Amino acid sequence: MAEMARRLVGIWFAVLAMIAVLAGCSDTPHGRWQVIAPIEVYASIDDFAPTFYLQPGEICALGDEWSYQKAFRFKRVSCERGVGWVMTDSEFERVWGSS
Repeated sequence: MAEMARRLVGIWFAVLAMIAVLAGCSDTPHGRWQVIAPIEVYASIDDFAPTFYLQPGEICALGDEWSYQKAFRFKRVSCERGVGWVMTDSEFERVWGSS
């Protein structure tokens, strides 16, 4: 009986860990954020060169969570120009009255 209880606890923790990983990977950009300074956008967190640049006045959706690659951190972004990853969120202002 004790062995069965240990197995159930182990399975329970494995399920919780999988849910946490999946929740972390599903940080879909949302809301409306206005770019206030030029920002480099990368196609992936492994890229060294920007794919495109956002310019002040552009409106984007921004993810909530940071993803880390080596010493850098990134947030997902979705804009009219495309989707990608940015290394800063301080160059965005929330457009109030939006989700």
